[in-house]
Order: sequence, then C-alpha cells, then structure tokens
Amino acid sequence: SDYTMGSAPDTLYAVWVTNFVNLSSGNCSMSVSSTVGVTVTELAGGACKVEFTSAGNYNWKVPTNVSSVEAIVVGGGGGGAAGRGGSWYGGGAGGGGGASTKVSLAVTTSQEIPLTVGAGGAAGTGAGGSTVNVASQGGNGGNSTFSGSDVVAPGGLGGSASAALSTGGVGGAGGAGSGAVLSGGAGGKGSNGIASRTWERPTAGG
Repeated sequence: SDYTMGSAPDTLYAVWVTNFVNLSSGNCSMSVSSTVGVTVTELAGGACKVEFTSAGNYNWKVPTNVSSVEAIVVGGGGGGAAGRGGSWYGGGAGGGGGASTKVSLAVTTSQEIPLTVGAGGAAGTGAGGSTVNVASQGGNGGNSTFSGSDVVAPGGLGGSASAALSTGGVGGAGGAGSGAVLSGGAGGKGSNGIASRTWERPTAGG
C-alpha cells in the first residue's frame, strides 16, 4: 500500500491507498491487493470464482455489475505434535481441522472486501530417536475472516504430544463452530508406544 501523511496544528493524519493487481480467466476479471496464492476461474455457466489459498491478509475489489457474492471461509488446520523419543512413549497426535462457513453478502461495484486466510499451525518439535525427550504439541491454526471480522472461521487446535508411557497424544480439537459456522473435525490420536518388553538372558554353554 502507498500512503501519504500531512500535518496541521494539533493534527497528524495518514491516508492509505491500496494498490490492486488485475487477474483474469476467460470473461472473469477482478482486482486483488496481492496475487500470491490467488487464482481466478470461469465456471460453467459463466460464474466466476476466486480462491485465496496462501495465508495472509488481502483486499478484494468487487467487479463491475456484481451485486452479491457467496464465500466459503475455512480456518487454518492445527499442526501435528512431534513424536516423543523412546519407544515406550506414543506418537504425536494430529491437529484439528479449521471451522468452515458459507456466507452470502450484498455488495456494490468497486467495494473493497478485506479478508484473512488463516495459517496452518506449526508442527511440533522433538529430538526423536531412542532418547526419551519432551516433545512439543502442534501449533493452533489461524482464524480466517471475510469482510473484516464480521465472518470468522476459527482455526483448529494443535495435536498433543505423548504425555504417558505407551499412550499416544490426543488429537487437537477442531475449530469451534457456532450458528452457521461448522466446527472442524478433531485430529487423529497418536499411536500408542510399546506397553511392555520381555527378554531372556542367555545361559552359558556347558
């Protein structure tokens, strides 16, 4: 974004102007603040679809002659936990899926719609191998929004690492839904470790 600043007695103000880039596919043409992870597709029947798949903040400008839009908003998934070293412990669990919702919004030509694509949660870390260590859980997914914060799809929670012998971590909860927002699915449980071991000491030959 470009900005200009000015001053007057007892006043300081700034005006931001968003730079837009045009994207097109067939008869579909629209403007966005960044093209990173953005695709435009003309669907059968002439409908236009724009997808934002990279985490970050965007502005989308409503094309000419468009009076309503439908948006599917999905929160970022939680990260998986790391496995804990030493086979007596269990594996790390998966992160929960982000919540999702579908909304319809009345718009006007050239209206600027702010939106956020929530990032996926970071993977947990741990030394692994045969050394017993404390592994970390996965990070939480980011919230996704459409039209500012009016529509929010919460991100999923990170999976938990193994905390007890022979027991896998607990899957992260899905992003919490409410009303028209559907909750995300819970992450998978980590695999259990070895519960016990038996062995025999060899005897000396006679």
